[in-house]
Amino acid sequence: MIEEKFIEISEELNCNYRQENTKYNNVLSGSNLPVTDHYLEIEYKDSFINLSYEFGSQNIAEIITEIELKQPKEDFEISTRSHFKRLFVQNKSPWKIKNSNPVLKGKILKLLEESKLTEIANESTFEPLIKGKGTKNRFELTTRYSLAFENKEESILPIINLNKRIIDLLLE
Repeated sequence: MIEEKFIEISEELNCNYRQENTKYNNVLSGSNLPVTDHYLEIEYKDSFINLSYEFGSQNIAEIITEIELKQPKEDFEISTRSHFKRLFVQNKSPWKIKNSNPVLKGKILKLLEESKLTEIANESTFEPLIKGKGTKNRFELTTRYSLAFENKEESILPIINLNKRIIDLLLE
């Protein structure tokens, strides 16, 4: 099912998809651990979004987006509040954004809503850590999250869309 979703998205976005199957030998048990990696490489506005979903060992998703900029942009970090903690805080948003600029924070929250990631975070244990870090003319957006939640294939397109919208925001 995951492979079909990746193929569908790669055809929809006209991007490169590849899958790698590996077996790692567990010395202690003498068994082999099969690991499957799914990769998408998307070019968008002269930037690259590289997405990797690994199943079998760590079960982790990693998305790295490299953006060429004309001027430096502010660093930020997006994480999630636990479902338990959200029961006791007034702000029911699942997101915590570290950045001193309230305008940027508001724009990022809007992008999270528009990309449907807020909906996924509210309905599952989707808990990404998104870090945006820039230098003079380059910005790197790194996202990591566990794939230990139901309907994980439904996070692929929304996370790509978020990355595209952040590229748009940074290129404004």
